[in-house]
Amino acid sequence: MNSGSFVSTASTQVPAMIETILSSLDYENGAVSVLISDMKYSPVGSNAMSVLLQQYSTDIRNIVGKYPGVAYSIIGAFSEYLDSRGNISCEKSPYYYVVIGKDVCVAEVRNCITTLLADREHYMDNIEIGFDYKRPVYGFGVPDNIIQLEEEPSFYNYDVTYSDTCKVILNLDLSDFRWLIASDEDILRECLKVKASYGSMIEIGKINISINNHNQKKLERLAVASVELKLWNMPMDADVIEWTLNHPEYSITDTFMQIQNAAAEADLTGSFSLVNFIQGVFQAVQNHWNLDPNRILISKSN
Repeated sequence: MNSGSFVSTASTQVPAMIETILSSLDYENGAVSVLISDMKYSPVGSNAMSVLLQQYSTDIRNIVGKYPGVAYSIIGAFSEYLDSRGNISCEKSPYYYVVIGKDVCVAEVRNCITTLLADREHYMDNIEIGFDYKRPVYGFGVPDNIIQLEEEPSFYNYDVTYSDTCKVILNLDLSDFRWLIASDEDILRECLKVKASYGSMIEIGKINISINNHNQKKLERLAVASVELKLWNMPMDADVIEWTLNHPEYSITDTFMQIQNAAAEADLTGSFSLVNFIQGVFQAVQNHWNLDPNRILISKSN
């Protein structure tokens, strides 16, 4: 970029920029690219912007679709916008880090960048596309009115004479998931689905989320949600709790929503044409997660 060899040095031709990055990125061997830009599509000398915008999403879709297995994290941030004389034209102007590579590698780089932004109160939100989240890593806390069988997802000695309710504490490791799911309890409740297979009553109780973005004094994120699963009125001697975790792929903060709706490139408080870019990427690749239920055995017997 310093030598002027990177495409679009004079204008923001995002499709050409993304094509250049993807064509040279060795993502299959762990390479990650980070594009830092205001993401405003603004080809210099164009007199047909409305026509180009209509084609913009399709152009992005066609380019991204040629590179399966690539994931994208679009990290939004705020910064002062300086004019050509160095004066502040806007105190909170949005710009973006577009992290590109294999999902596990993108997640690690995303956590590092987002932590540095959050530490300085510049972080806005992020959107992720092309991730395979699989099953979350999980464990258990100290239960109430029931005993865990070693490290197994099996609990016994539910004593209904002592109390009609037993509680299992499910600890979810959300460190590599999108930050929104660990920062907004309402969204986590919406994404976490639980049911009892054989007629017991069950609900999600208290949720405590612990986040440390400098785990072991390193740039390493540790985010764990402790979720209380309350079960009562168990009609049989045993039951099975089934739980799954969806992902809030389309949920974004109100701030990010408003910023995407900028009507003009000159709007320093918004992001003109960003929504077209996001639509194009989503049209080419999707997120995936495993919705096969995880199971927890609950038993009254010893």
